[in-house]
Amino acid sequence: REREMLRRAQSAQKQAEEARAVYRAVIEHDPMYIPAYQGLASLLESQGRAAEAYAVAREANHEQARNRPKSGNLTPNIW
Repeated sequence: REREMLRRAQSAQKQAEEARAVYRAVIEHDPMYIPAYQGLASLLESQGRAAEAYAVAREANHEQARNRPKSGNLTPNIW
């Protein structure tokens, strides 16, 4: 019974590590895809890694602010 519980715990840890890697890959590919930041922050929070989750949320906010159109200029700059 203990071995089965250990196997499950190790499997869950491996899945969490894989999920973190996938979220990071998605963010690297498309920094504006906010659900990836949300998923990563949620995963980190569920693991008791609140400071890292907060850092991910700040990263998402920064990315959104950096890509927000300038006030009064809602047309994309294509030149």
